[in-house]
Amino acid sequence: MKKFQFALLLLCMPFVAFSQPQIDSGFVVKKSKLQLRYIHPKSKYIAVSRGWGYTSTYINDANSFFNQGYARGNNTNVTSIVYEHGLRDNFFIEAGYANFEMGIMIERIIDDIGWSSYKGLYRNYELQLGAGYRIVARRNYHILNLHSGIFVGVAGNKIGEFNDSGTYTDFDYITGSVFSYRLVNNYSNPISFGPYLGVSKEIRLSRDVRFFVKYIQRFGLLTNLSGDIELNSPTLSLDKKASYAMRSGGNFITAGLKILLFKNKLKKYDE
Repeated sequence: MKKFQFALLLLCMPFVAFSQPQIDSGFVVKKSKLQLRYIHPKSKYIAVSRGWGYTSTYINDANSFFNQGYARGNNTNVTSIVYEHGLRDNFFIEAGYANFEMGIMIERIIDDIGWSSYKGLYRNYELQLGAGYRIVARRNYHILNLHSGIFVGVAGNKIGEFNDSGTYTDFDYITGSVFSYRLVNNYSNPISFGPYLGVSKEIRLSRDVRFFVKYIQRFGLLTNLSGDIELNSPTLSLDKKASYAMRSGGNFITAGLKILLFKNKLKKYDE
């Protein structure tokens, strides 16, 4: 009987040895994915990114020649550095820096026909202070980050020196007439200020490094430049008043890397 039990044990051992690692392996892989996806609530990151900026100019033209309202254009590059400090329950605070060009955008486009003109004037250096929330689903799946806060910027040079941009002559494809315009500055302010909202998406490259894409919408509360637009044409009646106001708002689309800091101070992940 003992010989039979011993022989049966020998026969079963290969099956036990073969099947048990499969179960353990699946458990390890499952747990490993959860660990890799996990973001400690108090994680601290430094994020460096670069991308494109869209500035805005408000146009008011009683001649109905230029497009009225906000004229936006992809007319600048943006460099951004942000420190992200985790708090609890997926909330975090952030402090950042960005620099980009500011200028005046004018458009005349009707039914996809026309032209636009942008005049870059100075670089803006901006500090941002805000808070955010990480949207994390079941099984540690990180969906998105939400951002909000305020920004304060200052012009890199004396924007009050912009008094007259010169006269520009162009051909209007809509009416088939030649026209000219001149921008005359009446007011300047080197400070920009306002709230911002944003969203970002991350892709994990390693345990400590993540690639991200970020969108920030800035709502400028201050006007940096404003003045008149003098319009002339030998064939068009452009004798009414037109004006512009360059606001400190706009939006950014940047991409870069987030690097985990002080990871040795974080508690180990506990399933």
